Amino acid sequence: MKHHWKGLTPNPSKYFGFTYVINELSTSKYYVGKKQFWISSGKVKKGSLRPNKLGAAWNPLHWKESKWGSYTGSSKELNILIKANPKDFHYMIIGQYTCKADLVYAECKAQFDYSVMVARDEKGDRISYNKQIAAVRFMPPWKDREEL
Repeated sequence: MKHHWKGLTPNPSKYFGFTYVINELSTSKYYVGKKQFWISSGKVKKGSLRPNKLGAAWNPLHWKESKWGSYTGSSKELNILIKANPKDFHYMIIGQYTCKADLVYAECKAQFDYSVMVARDEKGDRISYNKQIAAVRFMPPWKDREEL
């Protein structure tokens, strides 16, 4: 499959999904997220899916490959900028995971590691396009950020 991803070589035959960083080259701002290689084929009810590529319960009939090759993140703000200037962005796979649980955990960990909610440039502006980590949509008060 043709794709724009750099970093780790995408391997949908072995992994369920990946974590990534999208960098805006002109500003050094970034977005950290996850993408599944596989989505439900709709042939079974959701509760019966076992999203683990290494597990005995993995059934390829229950899954179809997602459009991960052309994926540009879920941030509306970021996608507007990408559409306006696609060559200004670099797409990097930073991890691949065999099950959905590991993928979700790894995304949260990467977002904390990259300080997506609190990182600022020298002018005090946010340097991440991320608006939340999991369901947490608030930023800690400025006085508490240095303690984190």
